[in-house]
Amino acid sequence: MADVVCMGELLIDFVPTESGVSLLEAPAFKKAPGGAPANVAVGLSRLGIKSAFMGKVGDDDFGSFLTQTLEENGVDTEPLVYSKEARTALAFVSLTADGERDFMFYRHPSADMLFEPHEVNAKAIRNAKIFHYGSISLIGGCTSGIEPLFSLAFTKEVLGGVKLLQKYKPSEVAVTTFKIKPEWHVRMQAAFQKYTDNAVSKTINLPAGAKRADMREAFLLAHDLKCKGITVYRYGSKPKQVLYTEDSGEPCCEI
Repeated sequence: MADVVCMGELLIDFVPTESGVSLLEAPAFKKAPGGAPANVAVGLSRLGIKSAFMGKVGDDDFGSFLTQTLEENGVDTEPLVYSKEARTALAFVSLTADGERDFMFYRHPSADMLFEPHEVNAKAIRNAKIFHYGSISLIGGCTSGIEPLFSLAFTKEVLGGVKLLQKYKPSEVAVTTFKIKPEWHVRMQAAFQKYTDNAVSKTINLPAGAKRADMREAFLLAHDLKCKGITVYRYGSKPKQVLYTEDSGEPCCEI
């Protein structure tokens, strides 16, 4: 039985045979196993931790290659299922000379997008100590973990620069992230930390006008409440971010 079950995407990454070029400039590509949750499962196995992967691939040669790769790295593939309706997901990925990532996905749909509730291996989850599901909630239209809803209207920028606009009615939402004082963001994390052996992941989102003192208070409170880690992010403090409160592309905020 696995101590950690990882669920999510498992796909083939095609990477250029020449580094530092765009997809357009690449002379040829080489296949490689990919998918963040699968990478976590392999990493855990290499560290001596029993891991399993749950997801869906196509009943094709690429799916067989990915299954074989996981098994060669000691990952339990019993929770992995196969689709005869769709093929294994493919992604062409490059890292240009200026450090920008370039993506092109072939998922119309792919097998991992067709994973059904009845295909979930409940026994594997029940017997595990940790269930890891990566960032799949970004495309599921739900809040991730113990995070409050970001805003009534916000844009998610995902792989390949794709922007997803999401809107909610005020009647559907009790409170959003910037309406919650930093202290209560930390206290929410601490409430879960109290009953968790591992560190609890949560972002303490601060508004653009937050001061250094606000960050200092958040860190000190996290220490006092015995949080094992803390992430603080001030809106607009970086030129690019995953979530925007409006479809503005890049928020303007002095650093």
